[in-house]
Amino acid sequence: MGLTLHIGFDFWGAGNLGDDLMLAGFQEWLRARRPEWRISALCAHDVAAMRLRFPGIRWFSADPDSRAEALRQADAWVGLGGGVFQIEVGTWILDQMLADMTAARARGLKTFLVGVGVNNRAALETDQARRIHELAEAIWLRDSACLDMALSCGFSAGKTHLGADTAHLHCATAPTPPLREGTAFVIHASPTDVAESAFLEAGPRARRPGTWVCQEYRSIPDSELLLHQSASPEFQSALPLLRPSYPTATVAELHAAVAGWQRVVSSRFHTSLAAAWAGAAVAIFERNDKLRAIREDLGCERCARLNDADELARALESARPVARSRLDACLDRTERMMHEFVSAL
Repeated sequence: MGLTLHIGFDFWGAGNLGDDLMLAGFQEWLRARRPEWRISALCAHDVAAMRLRFPGIRWFSADPDSRAEALRQADAWVGLGGGVFQIEVGTWILDQMLADMTAARARGLKTFLVGVGVNNRAALETDQARRIHELAEAIWLRDSACLDMALSCGFSAGKTHLGADTAHLHCATAPTPPLREGTAFVIHASPTDVAESAFLEAGPRARRPGTWVCQEYRSIPDSELLLHQSASPEFQSALPLLRPSYPTATVAELHAAVAGWQRVVSSRFHTSLAAAWAGAAVAIFERNDKLRAIREDLGCERCARLNDADELARALESARPVARSRLDACLDRTERMMHEFVSAL
């Protein structure tokens, strides 16, 4: 009999296709090496979409009774991926994670955080983060910047380790989508950081036709879709919108939407990662610590401003494909993390 690993985060199906790339990498790796193991997961959003894309996972709703039932059937609790150490929208993410880990430990389950990220240092300094660290059997953070912040905030080196994002496991082995001509702009940012004129001027100057691409399906604050919906007709015409059908798309279709471009200007973690693996030239706008970390991991061009046509055109022209050695280093870290996780189980 194999183990049942319960993925205790419930953000799956919310509309951010980066989550699906992480989950695909985790599932594919385990299926190849531990086919007898089973995976269950919570979904607080579009559970039908997740069952369509990941039929091999047993999906539970996120209500209290379903959470309790999932724990009763599990052998270990896993917090998989995401920038979960964050407080930009309050402490509710940390509060829920702490409650779920406490419930899992009360049932005698070991709890692990695998490939998770830190959006801001202040989140690591909360009482919730301190308690989460105490409850976790082991924590693998997705880059060295996250690890350094965690260790400097009192996380112990004995249980806090360097890992990587599990999306690397999927993107490294998935068929490479054909690269379309032009530039994909995948921009999640405050409207105050974005000037329409910069995009309208920079593309023609760099002789790069552009498409406005959504990593996030929903029209939520600062999202690609809301920025495009709020833009002028001239902007919408010059940069047509590509919004993959998150409720019905396959993982391959979601992957191709953000990765299959010659050039990508991104303020999204997983778009940057997927585009780099596909061979695109990538420039990154560092809207927070996690974007700075992935840019440094991949060695991508930095786009310092999205409201300056000169800077945007410069970033477009300077962007180059990511060196294979950097991608392989990220993949090696992910593989090592997964082997350590399995050994800990």
